[in-house]
Formats: sequence, C-alpha cells, structure tokens
Amino acid sequence: MRARQSLKLTKRSVEAITPTAAEVYVWDTELSGFAVRVYPTGRKAFIAQYRNRLTGRQGKSKIGDFGVVTAEQARSRAADILAENQLGASIKSLEKRQVRSLQAVYEEWSVTAALTHRKTGRVRPDASVQNDRHYMSFHVLPALGKRDVTSISRVDVEALRDKTRKKISPPVVRKGRGHRGSTGGPGVASRVIATLQSILSYAVDKGYLTANPCSGVKLDPSAMRQRFLSEQEMSAVVSSIEAMRAAGVNERGLDILLLLLWTGARKSEITDLKWDEVDFNTAHLRLLKSKTGPRPIPLSETAVSILRRQAREKSPHVFPSIRRADQPFRGIKGIWLQVQVRAKLPGVRVHDLRHTMASQLAAGGAGLYDIGKILGHKKQQTTARYAHLTESHLQSQVEAVSLRVTGQAQHK
Repeated sequence: MRARQSLKLTKRSVEAITPTAAEVYVWDTELSGFAVRVYPTGRKAFIAQYRNRLTGRQGKSKIGDFGVVTAEQARSRAADILAENQLGASIKSLEKRQVRSLQAVYEEWSVTAALTHRKTGRVRPDASVQNDRHYMSFHVLPALGKRDVTSISRVDVEALRDKTRKKISPPVVRKGRGHRGSTGGPGVASRVIATLQSILSYAVDKGYLTANPCSGVKLDPSAMRQRFLSEQEMSAVVSSIEAMRAAGVNERGLDILLLLLWTGARKSEITDLKWDEVDFNTAHLRLLKSKTGPRPIPLSETAVSILRRQAREKSPHVFPSIRRADQPFRGIKGIWLQVQVRAKLPGVRVHDLRHTMASQLAAGGAGLYDIGKILGHKKQQTTARYAHLTESHLQSQVEAVSLRVTGQAQHK
C-alpha cells in the first residue's frame, strides 16, 4: 500500500513533486482535506476532499490546475469548500453558486456602499468617491477585475501593494490644460489597498466572501507625506500672496490660501464654505458637512478679517466662482503654483498648509487631543503622526523645569 504523502503545498514544493507511473495525491500539512493531484503526464491539479455531511459520502471537488491557480489561492478556495461542508451545505450547490468577479462587486459597491461611510452612514464627499474610482480603474481592476472575489488571496493583495508602491506613468489623458502625471508610491499603495479593503468588506457583508483578504496586510507606516513649513517659509508664502494681490491676481484664490494657512482646514472645507457656516459672533466656522461630519473650526482675528472683507454677493458661497455665483471657486491650483514659484517652495502642496498648522500648534504646546479637534480628525491614529512634534515640546518643558529648579538651588 502506497504511503500517504504530505507536505506544505507552496509554489516551490508543488513544482518539486516528480510525477510517477500512477496518479498520486500529496496532502497539505496546513489544511486537512486539501491536496494536489499529480498525474503521470506531469499535470498537477488542486482538490478538496470531504465527507458530505448530508449524504455521508466521500467526495472530491476540483479547484484548479497548478500554474493557473496558485497554491495560496487553492488553499483559500479549499478552506471555503471544507467550511461549507462542515456547516452542512451541499458541495454541488456551492460549486454551482453564482461567480462574482471583483469588477461586478465593485460596480455594485460603487453605486451603493461607496457613497456613504461604512461605520457612520454619513454621505462621503464626491472627491473621495472619485479618488476611489481612480484607484480601482487604474490600479486594481486591470490586475484583479476579472477574478472571482473568492479566489483573491492575501498574497494577491500584497502583490498589488508592492506593484503600486513603484511610481509608474499612466497613459496620457489630456483634460483642460494638462494631464495626470506619474502615479504610485507608498502613499498611493496605502490608499489603493484601503479602497480594495472597503470593497471586499462590502462583499463580506453581502455574503459573497467569508473573510477579507486585505485584513492584516502591512502598509508603509511612512506612507503619509508630511511637509511642515518653517516660520520663515510661512512668511514667504504670505509675502508672495500679498505681492500677487498687488499684481492683480484673483483675490478670492489668494484669500482661500491664507485661510487654509491660518485655520488648518481641508481645501474643500474652505473652497466650498457657505455664509451660513460662518459664525462671526463666536469666531468659528461651523461646517455642516466635512470629511468627518459636521465640525467647528476656531478662527483667529486674522482669519476673521479675511472673511469680513469678502463681498456678500447673491451667492450662498463665501468664495463663489467668477462665472457662476451658484458654484464655488475652483481655480486654486493654478494660483498655488504661482505662490510656489514666488516663495521658492517647489513640491510643497496646498495640503501641506494643513500639516503646517498642526506643527505650529504642537510648537505652541497643544496636545494631540487639541490638535485632532482643531483639524477635525475622527481617529486618534490620524493625529498620532504628529506625536513626535508634541514630544519635542514636552522635552523642552522638562528642560525648563530642570533649569528653573537648578537655578533656584544655586542661589541658596
């Protein structure tokens, strides 16, 4: 009687199995009931063997040929088959289930769950939804779109992450004055995987998947870009803006940039600001909608003066479009590029003004809780990226205590 062969089935171990004159089964040591069937011809196919709990009969379910299906994908599929059998389901009905590609699940998600926050139920900003669509259409769907969602493994997700970390140039699609440049990198990879994880969480909720293969996938902890302007650079930005104002550059765009600098708000929170969200009595913006829901933003006297000088036209917007009063101003990108050149700050983004406010708050002694409240963070881990800034302030406070106490001791 031939001895039962078993080993951990991996790409390397399956490749190393030598065919014999008779068919053999090599069983996986990691998942009972999962094996590769090796034919004399050299063909190798993954199978799941089970005893049907409904009929008591033993059966085998073919998963796919090695080379077409990876060992990890096959093991994941086998686990589903064996689990369903343990729960008393019919294997044949499982095999005949509707196959759902990632493309199909994405299309379903994009018109339903994509529009609201999964945990809070709040409506998501249009820009966030559009970003998700870009990540899917450019990065995810070309690689995994045709795959059955049940066949997508953690290995596939990690491969997608690694590929997206590399900067690549997409096909040139001209729109308006320019086109999208290179894409990819650690930050993009993190957001791509986050979008895919959201879609596959939806698939789990709908019963299309038993587990999310994105769970546990490690992302680059330094994926979030952080650029803080020094006080000298902040001064250069303000000087450049005032010089551009004197030269006749659109004042609405310039004032938007100043408000972003003095509030730490998100760009859309200022460009889309409406008069009914401005509270001059308490010196606060009281946003009805933001990325994290309704929130207040405290205003300095400088920020209040910027708002007071805006003309109240027949528009609900504080910064209306020049051509359409019912629409917000949308020309901020070009104006910021001019500021970059004048202030000699190449590569600095509008969003870095928000990071700068966080750094200035930390330098002034604000704790992480206060920084998170002012910036409108919903999660503590979002604010945690500024922890090293508050640590520096704490160190200086400790040093001040030490100098004060030792100074008193020396005078005794």
